[in-house]
This record gives sequence, structure tokens and C-alpha cells, in this order.
Amino acid sequence: DADGGEAHPLTMHEKHEYIPVFSPDGKWIAFSSNRHGQYDVFVVPVKGGRPKRLTYDSADDYVTGWSPDSQHILFQSGRSIDLPFRFELFSISVNGGQVKQVSAFEGRDGVYSPKGDRIAYVRGPGTWYRKGYVGSSNDDIWICHADGSNNRQITTHKGQDSYPMWSADGKSLYYVSDCLGGLANIVKQDIDGKAKQTAVTTHKDDFVRRARLSANGKVIRSEERRVGKECRSR
Repeated sequence: DADGGEAHPLTMHEKHEYIPVFSPDGKWIAFSSNRHGQYDVFVVPVKGGRPKRLTYDSADDYVTGWSPDSQHILFQSGRSIDLPFRFELFSISVNGGQVKQVSAFEGRDGVYSPKGDRIAYVRGPGTWYRKGYVGSSNDDIWICHADGSNNRQITTHKGQDSYPMWSADGKSLYYVSDCLGGLANIVKQDIDGKAKQTAVTTHKDDFVRRARLSANGKVIRSEERRVGKECRSR
């Protein structure tokens, strides 16, 4: 559990399985696995059991989040045949079935708002981080309605903004950025754009990676130098 204790495997397979994401109701874990060649979306009960495969496309599918009612999984995939390559956001029922494209044009790292009526996501060509980078390969945070309509840009920093997370009240976003100077850290910004970004973490040894907010909106878990870090949301 969150306080530590004995760990036990939920999956045992020779292939690569990663990006585990708990469902909001705590009953399922969605993850991506390449046990059939490409990466597909799977779910497995938290108590253990046989994983269920949900996607079957030849492109790689990477889990990014769940709907608040734990009925749909959000994932990103490069299914488009257009060039240059880009990710789009898709959703699928926890029971399987038809995949639905959510993003209108380009999107990854998508997460549902607490009410499930909006999605925050990353848009841009950047797939890497370099301290102090400013240029045309930067990423920004956008939001849209849950059906992919009404897209609106939230960040305008010329560097990299990534890993969006909704506050519990749905009025703000936490995300990883170096917009306040120095290394990339977790910052907070109101989605109405009326207030400036505020720092949540101030790490100086290495930049933050893979940040994710707890279901109750109180704790953010992230990586720094491949060591897990935890902080309180504000």
C-alpha cells in the first residue's frame, strides 16, 4: 500500500509491461504491454487475476488515465498514417469494444478532469527534455471538452510543459515545467489564466519526471534521478 509493506506481482510475463494506472474506484490497474508485439492496453484486477487485452491495433497504445467513473481508459497512440508522426488521444471502455478518438489533432499525456467533462493534454513535437531549451520543439498544455471539442491552449512557455494533472476542484492544473527558471519542477496554474504560475517543488539536483496526482488530489508522486519523490499539492 501507500505506506509500504510486502509487494507482490500482478502480472508475470517475459515481455515488457509498464505505465500502470489505478482506476479511481481502486478496483483495476490499466497498463501497456507488448506481449503481442506492439504495445496494447490491458486491465487487471487490483487483487490479481488474468489481464484482459482491450486494444488490438498494430500501432503502440500507451495508457494515460481513467475517466472518473472508472468506466473508460484514456490512451495515446500513433495510429495516424500522416507525416510527420504524431500521437492522438483515444478512449476505450473497461469492458473493451470500439475505440473512440478524442483529440482533434495531436495529443498525448491526456487526463480527465475530476468531473470527467474536460481533458488536459500535451500538444507539441517535443519528446525529450534539455535544461533551458527554448524553441519550436516545445510542448504546451491544452484542455478540451471530453468529446475532443473546444480545444484551448493553457500554457505559452517557449520551453517544455508536460505531465498535466487536475486539481481536486478542477480549477487549476499542476504540470512539469521550467517556466519559473532553473530545472523542470512541478508548478500550478489556474486554467482561467488570471494568475501566474506558482512553484510546487523546487528541486535543484535534477529535473522532475513522470508526475502523477493521487485520486484525492492531495499527493503528487514523481521521479527525480530515477528515485521516487512525493510532495503535497497546494
